Amino acid sequence: MVFSVGHVAEYSANVIAECLYSQVDHEGRQHMLLDEITDWKRTNEALDVNEILQVSHNGNLHSRRTTKGWKLCTKWKDGSTSWEPLKDMKESYPVQVAEFAISQGLGDLPAFKWWDKDPLKRRDRIIKAVKTRYLKKNP
Repeated sequence: MVFSVGHVAEYSANVIAECLYSQVDHEGRQHMLLDEITDWKRTNEALDVNEILQVSHNGNLHSRRTTKGWKLCTKWKDGSTSWEPLKDMKESYPVQVAEFAISQGLGDLPAFKWWDKDPLKRRDRIIKAVKTRYLKKNP
């Protein structure tokens, strides 16, 4: 999807909030399809560190924002595993993918560098906001 910068941030926050809320029911029990991310692989299509910079139409250098060429091995709750494209996992499970990338030391690679810490910051802000609202309602 192509949005202006402000709309991307708002959309990302909504996806993260939805992901957090969808993981627990009203009694706090978790119901998720994703069990864990177990492995990663990189195909020949993935950008190298030296390929990440590109020249824009006005001559400025900027980093490419792409997840092309990356796959994550996911273990599902039913016990099955599959290799899923990073772009799909990033959209469906942004917090889990960011946590996995950081735990595996992938944060400095081009596919992760431009977004991996943002979902975790947004998650923490959302949790803090929910706690604050709950504490204000229930003294």
